[in-house]
Amino acid sequence: ASITVPLTNLLNAIGKVKIVLRYMIFWTILNWGLTFFFIKWFGYNGVAAASFLVAASVMLILPEVRRFVEFSFIGPIWKQFVAAVLMGLVVLLMGHIINSLISLLFVMIIAGVVYIGFLFLISKKEFMKMYRFVRTSIKKEK
Repeated sequence: ASITVPLTNLLNAIGKVKIVLRYMIFWTILNWGLTFFFIKWFGYNGVAAASFLVAASVMLILPEVRRFVEFSFIGPIWKQFVAAVLMGLVVLLMGHIINSLISLLFVMIIAGVVYIGFLFLISKKEFMKMYRFVRTSIKKEK
């Protein structure tokens, strides 16, 4: 939804309602159909699998939107994606030590430090700008 809504709103705003209607019908049929079959095959986990595939199908609308408006899909998210992959690898490598809530908390803290640390390394300027914004917002609340 975080990608679909702005893209469909953009198409609606420029008068391409028929395109949006086509995609909405496609996503509805895909959602109902995949959920029905995946629940039969995978049980309740089929709902998650179907939701994932429907969410991934949003990539189909990107070329359609790019026909009307030029934008970068990867540009704004690549740093966070790489940081999330690194964090995931750390959790995967440290997963064997999780045997209590304390060790889980430890791995969570390490994973968070890896994520934030990597983001800080590759985008210090943006990170500091965001930090100042949050700090200023908190001060205004007091």
